[in-house]
Amino acid sequence: MAFIDREVSAQDGRPALLVEFFRTGLTWYYTNVETNLTFNANTYIKAPISMSAVIQSGEPEAEDVSFTLPTGLDITTYMDARIPSEEVFVRARKIHLDESPSQVITAPGLVVDAPVIYIGSIHTIRRPTLSSRVFVCRSLTSSMSRNGLRLTWSRGCPHVHFGRGCNLNKLDYDVAIPSITVVNGVTLSSSVFDTFADGYFSNGFLEWTPQVGVTERIGIESHVGAVVTVMGLTLGITGGQAMTAFPGCNRTPTVCDTTFGNILNY
Repeated sequence: MAFIDREVSAQDGRPALLVEFFRTGLTWYYTNVETNLTFNANTYIKAPISMSAVIQSGEPEAEDVSFTLPTGLDITTYMDARIPSEEVFVRARKIHLDESPSQVITAPGLVVDAPVIYIGSIHTIRRPTLSSRVFVCRSLTSSMSRNGLRLTWSRGCPHVHFGRGCNLNKLDYDVAIPSITVVNGVTLSSSVFDTFADGYFSNGFLEWTPQVGVTERIGIESHVGAVVTVMGLTLGITGGQAMTAFPGCNRTPTVCDTTFGNILNY
């Protein structure tokens, strides 16, 4: 029986979800079925995951979709431990299951009968209880409806450091940190930081690779001596971690000129 026949049937349909969370280098697969399922050579792990209704109101900001998951899953542990360096996307598919006489669950025709019913990105995380997390997701349509940016005259520099308009190559300013020697709440320490003037790394960022294909970043709020204070918690960073530090810019002409020699792009 085709997917659409089960979808409109009052008795033959047994809907289930295949939910995929992903960012560069990392993907997590889950299903709300009571057994693991395989689709496109990927194993979807059984989990009590639920999804709110998809509403088409014509107003993208009002069409947020929520996914409720238990704590302890790899994706909830990952999101609890850090502010992701990249946007985490979600793709949800809907299937209809069969049950054999022996009560073995199968999902026939998955290759063609698992249509995507939602795709978006995690916008907000709610923690209603200690044992659950709610990922509030915003559709891609919403991101496409943003107003365009306009570059207007201002006293301060409007460019993103190392970004378009600034035109500096961050790799010309990277500083290798062989080992973070102290991890304490929101501070990191290394003797390498102490070789630079106070404030050199303020408003900059740290970058590291916890595993092949995955790059994490965290902003630096301030730098004094051998210690930097980061924006957010240091969860997931361990003592001895090798990192790369990049200096920040306070958006003044003096720093732009003397530190980066980039006053022509200011």
